[in-house]
Amino acid sequence: MIRALGQTVADNFYDPHMRGLDWARVTDQYALRAKAVRDDAEFKRLANEMMKRSRRHIATFTR
Repeated sequence: MIRALGQTVADNFYDPHMRGLDWARVTDQYALRAKAVRDDAEFKRLANEMMKRSRRHIATFTR
């Protein structure tokens, strides 16, 4: 499911280059961590962390 989230973000973000963020690498890193997720709450925390990482990167360039 993390890969699906990563692909959805990549497919729908206005900049296909994600403003320089290697989104495929970020997705791969979180996909590895997702293998250890034991329940829905853990998955939600991991997915939120992944999305916060993208927002931090994007916010850095938009200020």
